[in-house]
Amino acid sequence: MLILADEVGELESGRGGVLALLVELVEESLASRVSPCTTMNRDAGVVSGVLESCSNFERGMILMIASTCLGLLALTSTMAPDPQEVAATITVHADDTLNEILADFVLVNGVSVTYDSEIAEALIRMRSGLLGDLEVSKDQFELVVEGLLASHGFGMTVIPVPNSRVFVTHLASSAPLETPALEVEDREELAAHPALRVRYKASFPLMNHSQLPGTLRPFNPNVLVLIPTEEEVAFEGSGAKVDDLVSMLDAINPAVEHEGFAVAPSEFFQPAKADLELQGVETFLDLVREYNRVTELNVVVTDAARRDLRRQRLGSREPSVPAEMVHSFVSSMLHGAEFSTSIPSSTGPRLLLVELESNSFEVRNLPVSYTTAEEFESYPSLRVMLPMTLKHADSRKMPVMIRPMISATDRVFAIGMGHSKRRVIIGGRAGDLVEPWSAIIAADKQ
Repeated sequence: MLILADEVGELESGRGGVLALLVELVEESLASRVSPCTTMNRDAGVVSGVLESCSNFERGMILMIASTCLGLLALTSTMAPDPQEVAATITVHADDTLNEILADFVLVNGVSVTYDSEIAEALIRMRSGLLGDLEVSKDQFELVVEGLLASHGFGMTVIPVPNSRVFVTHLASSAPLETPALEVEDREELAAHPALRVRYKASFPLMNHSQLPGTLRPFNPNVLVLIPTEEEVAFEGSGAKVDDLVSMLDAINPAVEHEGFAVAPSEFFQPAKADLELQGVETFLDLVREYNRVTELNVVVTDAARRDLRRQRLGSREPSVPAEMVHSFVSSMLHGAEFSTSIPSSTGPRLLLVELESNSFEVRNLPVSYTTAEEFESYPSLRVMLPMTLKHADSRKMPVMIRPMISATDRVFAIGMGHSKRRVIIGGRAGDLVEPWSAIIAADKQ
C-alpha cells in the first residue's frame, strides 16, 4: 500500500479511518482473490457514509486514491474472480443501485469492473430506474446490465488483459478513445450490446464512403465513423447504435435489398395482460407504474424524468383503458406531456426507457419502416428513425423544406444523403414525424 503514502499526508489525521478501510478492502481482495471492485461495491455504503463527513477536497482526494488503487489492481489478471454459482434466474431489484448491479455482474460473470471517482459517486447514487423487480436468466443478465447502464448514459469498454475480462465503466459521451474498442465481426452480436463499445467494419456498395463521417455525425454523435476506405467503413460506439446506423445505411443503399432491416414496434409492444385501471392514478408516475404492471415491459425511468412524472397530474379520464389500447394511450399521454420513450435493445428482456424529451439524439432511435400515418400515431412518444426512398424529389432539399415544421422544438432530424439524391432519413419521436413525413411524401409526388 505504498502507493498511498504521500497522499495520506495531505489529509487530516482524523480521516485516517476511511483510508484504513480502503486499505483493508484492497488487502481483503488480494487475500481472497476476489475483484477489488467487488469488495468496494459490497462496502460502498460504509465508504459513502464516512465520505459524507469529509470536505469536498478530502472527499475528492480519497476517491481519487481509492479509484487509482482499485483500478490498478483490477488490471491484474489474478483479480477477476471465478464466476459464482448462481440460481437459474437472477433478480434485479427496482431499488438496487447501479453500483450494486455491477457488483452482481462481477460475481456472476467472473469479470472485473473499474471506473474513476466521478463515475463511482454516480453509480452509488443512481438507482436502476426499474419500476418493478426483474428476473432474468444468467445468459441474459449481461444484456440487462448493459441496457440499464445505457439508459442512464453510461457505456463500457473492455480493457485487453490476457486471460481476464476487465471492463471500464464511463459516460457514453466520454469513451476512453486511447483504449481500442472490442472488435466484432458478427453482425448479429451488435444488438446484444447496448452499452459495450465495439468496432465493426462494413461495406456499402454504390455509396461514397468518404462522405459518411460528416453526413452521419449529427445522426448519432456517440458513434464514430472512422476514416473510411473505398472497400469498407469502420464504426465505433455502443453495439446497438452501431447496428442501427448500419441498418439505416443498408436501407438507403440501392445495391442492398433491405427487407426486414427494421424492428416492428408491434413485435416489441406485446398486448397488455389486462385493462389499464385508472382509479387512484393521480400523477404520470402512477400511470407509468400501472403501465409497467399490466404489460410485459420493464419500464426504466431516469431520475430527472421520475421527478417530472411525479409533478405532472393527469386530467379528467375514463376509469379504465381496454387492454388493446393500453400502449397507444400511454404513449399518447407521454408524448403530450413532453416525454419520450426509447428501446435500449431490441433483444432480450423488454426494457422501455422513459425520459424527458430533449434536443439530444444520443438515445437510441428504433429503425422502423412506417408507410402510413396511423403507424406513426400508434406509439407517438417512441423515438424512431425511418429511411425514405424518393422517386422524384432531391433528398438533400428535404431537411431545409421541413425546417419550418420543427423550428419550435428542434426535436426532429432529417438527413439527405448527398451520394444518393433519392434517399433520406428522418427521425425523432414518432408523433412529431407525421407532418414532416407527409410533407416529404407530397413533395415527392410533384
